[in-house]
Amino acid sequence: PFLTQLLAGAYHDVEITLGACMVGGLELSGLAAQLSQVRAPVRQLLTGGGATAGRLTATATVPLPALSRLLPPGLELRRNGRDLRIWGTILPVPVLGTLGISADQEKISITPKVTGFPAPIGFVLGLPGLPPDMKITSVRITGAGLEVAVRGSDIRLASKKPAGLASRL
Repeated sequence: PFLTQLLAGAYHDVEITLGACMVGGLELSGLAAQLSQVRAPVRQLLTGGGATAGRLTATATVPLPALSRLLPPGLELRRNGRDLRIWGTILPVPVLGTLGISADQEKISITPKVTGFPAPIGFVLGLPGLPPDMKITSVRITGAGLEVAVRGSDIRLASKKPAGLASRL
């Protein structure tokens, strides 16, 4: 079936799994994507035209150390059930509390629940490289980090033109 799908440029289901990687400058410890109704004609791919997916769902994990690097110096972050526990000092002021996680369809908000110095702690995490038709469907804290799920329909997948191939067509 793969050869006929390749020749037709139409794939029913495609699964992609990556280990640790960087996506748009954001460190991920893992990424798993399921694509269906994929249109990727070989000639179009070779000329840099990309592909489209009728449906795309993906789950990625942002490791806690990567989130910690977004905090001001002197603060540390650990999992605390469904929340993130934060502690440390900013200047001489002790900071202790939890950060809540919420998401709308385009960004993740990490905000203080209880803390001694709230202003510099909360932040918004965008997902760089996320196609415009992809939306965040859930976010949760796991032992590995912040797990983010996204979903979209009729997604255009960009492709870079392979060097030297177009001249041989």
